[in-house]
Amino acid sequence: MSAEGDAGATLRRLGWRQGAVIAIPQKSRLSEIVTCGTTHAMVASQDCDVVAPTSTEPHVDLLPAVVRTDPENDLLHGKNPRRLCLALGNVGFAIVDIRQRITVEKRLVAGITPLSQGLKPRDRRLLGKWLGKRYQRSAFPDEFNRRLRKTRSRLESLSKQPEGRDITAILMMLDTDEELSSDRSYKVVVWFACRSRSFENPKIRVAVEKYAQEFADTMDSCGGIEIQEHEVKQHLDITLEDLEVMKRFDYDYRSESPRPGGDSVSEECE
Repeated sequence: MSAEGDAGATLRRLGWRQGAVIAIPQKSRLSEIVTCGTTHAMVASQDCDVVAPTSTEPHVDLLPAVVRTDPENDLLHGKNPRRLCLALGNVGFAIVDIRQRITVEKRLVAGITPLSQGLKPRDRRLLGKWLGKRYQRSAFPDEFNRRLRKTRSRLESLSKQPEGRDITAILMMLDTDEELSSDRSYKVVVWFACRSRSFENPKIRVAVEKYAQEFADTMDSCGGIEIQEHEVKQHLDITLEDLEVMKRFDYDYRSESPRPGGDSVSEECE
């Protein structure tokens, strides 16, 4: 096959890239492979791999996607490591699950044009970071997770509230990563990150502050967990040095340590 006729070159001409969304043709080989009953899929492969010649990269990774009109607030901003909700222009939202990722041959999809309503550049970058999180997530001590489970239902309920929609990340710093005995408490600092335009909007700021207070109070109610400080911070006020000591807390916080004491990188438990 000539370079011009290569499936990778065809995907380039059609506008395939990471984050592009396609409608799955009915009664096609692709529809048989995607067994999740979904009608759409999002491109997970990196741009360079998508358009590379098939002699270099013959496959492309896809995420079956559910397209809907309303978002799921707890799945925005990459706050859940397994499921993600992304805006598709002005037409709705796409929800993907990394556990459903599939790999298909480029020749099977080379005739499909992506939807014109795709992800904004910022959301494409978010998708790439979220995919990378599959193999690199902050782990908290097992004992800390065990204590937190007492308020799991409340935290899950909070995560779905619209007030949390503008929080892009929850960052935590524990005074220790050790597995503490029952007579010792974890002392925790919690930051709630949001973009500057949200931080400077009085109405949104009030909602985010309320959410942060409820979240901190819920954690503080756990026996053996003391919230020493919680604060809403705009992105501009969070430095790279801060991120070296703060850990990102996912709504799905089952990142259990592979050994007592905690590692900086956790293993998936599903």
